[in-house]
Amino acid sequence: MARGPIAVSRRALDPDASTGWEPVLLDSRDDRLEPGEIVPVDIAIDPSSTFFAAGEGIELIVSPKEIVPSPPYRKDNACNRGVHIVHAGGDRDSHLLIPVVPARTPG
Repeated sequence: MARGPIAVSRRALDPDASTGWEPVLLDSRDDRLEPGEIVPVDIAIDPSSTFFAAGEGIELIVSPKEIVPSPPYRKDNACNRGVHIVHAGGDRDSHLLIPVVPARTPG
């Protein structure tokens, strides 16, 4: 299981450290949302060494709380209040970038 914890109020990216495939958060300021405000959010999912066989798939879960609690990856969601809405598709550019690591060639 790979995780991508983020507080949307801490969504500001570090422009020098971020790349097209790896967003890096500044994590230095709170940009709180106003009710009804829609903002883009880039979420870096922590690397994992998962092997997928042909025909297997993945599942992306977006949740305001931990799905499987596992220290030391604790998520403090005490600041989450109200209704959270994820906008995806249509005029909202939503995508998941997954790197493909090629098989090693002998030699």
